[in-house]
Amino acid sequence: MMQIMFEKEREMISSERSPKLKSEASLTSNKWMMSSNLGKNVSVRIQEFITGSWQWGHQLTERVYFV
Repeated sequence: MMQIMFEKEREMISSERSPKLKSEASLTSNKWMMSSNLGKNVSVRIQEFITGSWQWGHQLTERVYFV
């Protein structure tokens, strides 16, 4: 009898805790996705900046050569 009660209690506790765990897990994954997207955006921006400055420098050197 005690064993059955204990099992029921454990089921209730686990079912109460699982939605919270799920929401916490989704929060964590959302944070991770946001941070990874941020990282991607930043790296893309840096790449764009590097290629842009490289092109600008390239044009500058071309102009210098043509002058």
